[in-house]
Amino acid sequence: MNKFLMLLKSDKRVLFSTLLAIVFVISFVFFIFSCSNSRYVLYFPMFDSEKNIVEIRRVKKDKVRTNIQIFVDELILGPTIQRAMPIFPLGTKVKSCFERNKVLYLDISEEAFHNFSDYSTINEKMIILKKNIMKNFKNIKNIELYIEGNQVCVANKI
Repeated sequence: MNKFLMLLKSDKRVLFSTLLAIVFVISFVFFIFSCSNSRYVLYFPMFDSEKNIVEIRRVKKDKVRTNIQIFVDELILGPTIQRAMPIFPLGTKVKSCFERNKVLYLDISEEAFHNFSDYSTINEKMIILKKNIMKNFKNIKNIELYIEGNQVCVANKI
């Protein structure tokens, strides 16, 4: 060990190589541990515009829920950006969410009907929901939305 320390002090190339190796190992360890997170891009309507605002979230993977379930839960929670509006009213909960044969079946609570105004219809909410899911999950080709078990609309018919 003493010979190595003496070599580090005397040879700058060895010192540089050692530091580079340490940085690489630390970076690799952080990379491995960051793989337990999923990165999602979420779109929310803006309060003062007809445009959507983009929010990027890193969400910890879960052993119980699928990635689509985690994503939909985050989407229903709403934005963290103040200028953005939630897609569905606060208090809306996911009752069930699963994917089968490239179709996402999403059943949400009745709170989803609350607070819809003239400029915010269920179809407009479905368009934003579809955009979010299609951008983050390329394998989903269709979305069927249910509220309290009653089919509301099918995304490919919008």
